[in-house]
Parts: sequence; structure tokens; C-alpha cells
Amino acid sequence: MHMDEIKSLSTEKLEELQNEITQSIIEIRAQVDAAKAEAAKSGVYANSDWYIRAKSALAYQGRDHQMILTELAKRRKDERAAKNDLVTERFILACKRRLDPGLLESLWEEAKDGNA
Repeated sequence: MHMDEIKSLSTEKLEELQNEITQSIIEIRAQVDAAKAEAAKSGVYANSDWYIRAKSALAYQGRDHQMILTELAKRRKDERAAKNDLVTERFILACKRRLDPGLLESLWEEAKDGNA
């Protein structure tokens, strides 16, 4: 899966995909662990092609999982920033409505100069 594909999915779809990949990783790890346990117990090793495919699948699934987590975190951060911008905008509008224009200008200059 490419990052462009991940970015094109809705947040809900990404969360579903994250859950599916997590489940897949758990299942593959369980199979690999069972094969290792069997090898330790009986000395009979799993098919090497199967083992290589399973380990590769874990690596790819892990990479996809991390990309999804990164995208979800970015979206949450962007949502928080947008909400904070909206609150700031509303606060400024409320100040403009309720404060004396001279006081508002004085406060604005003080904040810009960093003396607040």
C-alpha cells in the first residue's frame, strides 16, 4: 500500500483497515510462533518458503500499519489545529464586539510585540 492510497481513504476506512491489519499481524505472529514451538519441540522445521513468506508478510503489514497510524495522527493534529483556529477567530470577533476600539488596538499591539 502506498501513502497516496492511504491519504485518499476516509478516516473511518483507515480505522477499519488498521483493525484488519492488526488482526492479520496477530494471526501471522501466532502461526510463526507455533511453527517455532513445533521446531523446538520436535526438531521438525516449517517449510522454509512458507516461513520466508510469513516473515515478509509481517514486515509489509507492519509497514502499512505504521503508515496508517501516522496518517491518523496527522489528521487528528490537523483537526485540533482547525478547531483552535476557529476558537481564536471567534474570540477575536467577540472582543471586537464587546471591547472599546482603543483598548482592543492597545491589546493587539501588546500581543504582537510580545509584551503580553
